[in-house]
Amino acid sequence: MAHILVVDDHEVVRQVVGFILERAGHRVSEACDGAHALEILRDVATDMVLTDINMPVMDGKRFLAELRSQFPGMPCAGMSWDSEGIEFDGFIRKPFDAQELINMVGRILERCPAEG
Repeated sequence: MAHILVVDDHEVVRQVVGFILERAGHRVSEACDGAHALEILRDVATDMVLTDINMPVMDGKRFLAELRSQFPGMPCAGMSWDSEGIEFDGFIRKPFDAQELINMVGRILERCPAEG
């Protein structure tokens, strides 16, 4: 299955999302903000990113711009209360259920496989 980077400033959210994705057969890495996520992406082969929008240090909007610049083709989905007009490859509104998350991740991985 895929290796997914989960980016959220709330540890509990990262843990719950990670648990759901691991139960679905994926490998998961975690980052607490966009800057930390970019560091991880430089060192760890990743198939997809799932990010919050409202985070300290580097928010989801700025992170997505950096991700698109540094890692073109990397699928990225947003998870928050509102997409704020940001063009993610997919978006899931918090709160969400496990099956909804798994289905969204599956659809994104099918249509936009990572190039790295």
